[in-house]
Amino acid sequence: LRTFSRLDEGDYKVVSIRESVESILTILGHKLKDRIQLDTHYGEPDRLECFPSLLTQAIMNLVANSIDAIEGQGRIQIRTGAVDDWYEIAVTDTGHGIPPHLRERVMDPFFTTKPVGQGTGLGLSVVYGIVKQHKGWIEVDSEEGRGTEFRIYLPKYNLLDKKIFCGNRNLSHFLYRYRFTLILNCDFRTWIPMGDGQSLFL
Repeated sequence: LRTFSRLDEGDYKVVSIRESVESILTILGHKLKDRIQLDTHYGEPDRLECFPSLLTQAIMNLVANSIDAIEGQGRIQIRTGAVDDWYEIAVTDTGHGIPPHLRERVMDPFFTTKPVGQGTGLGLSVVYGIVKQHKGWIEVDSEEGRGTEFRIYLPKYNLLDKKIFCGNRNLSHFLYRYRFTLILNCDFRTWIPMGDGQSLFL
């Protein structure tokens, strides 16, 4: 449980996603009991630079939401790993699914499909806010009566705090969305420190 002892850490840090997920499953294990089969598929890389406490909260909310969506027996799958320039965290369940006319509202604050008194309607909106804070996005696929899959996509690298050097000139930070694009008006080769001993040359 040492992962949860560091939940007040607010800095960007490199963490093990597998360790974070396993800690979440330990906390929520009493809800799984014997009725829900759990499958985990951890891809590469395992380590990701993120806000550890916030990302842990987001994953926990998704898993808890999947548990609540399953009545009786069911299955939850958690999948992690790189997809192109992004890191994917997917949570899939065999719950009751989300009706088509409600899917556009699932991220709205205070919106819930649970009975009165059983949900605050803040779980998924919190996830949405955390993912946005990481400069990522979230996707959802759902079929009523068959289940739901939420997919979080986060940048594999924290480039927002890295410096770009062109010759001896220290350029400003650069921003990116789906892929980063660098436009430089100089004749020097550009070096971008990527962390973990890796570098990118343009």
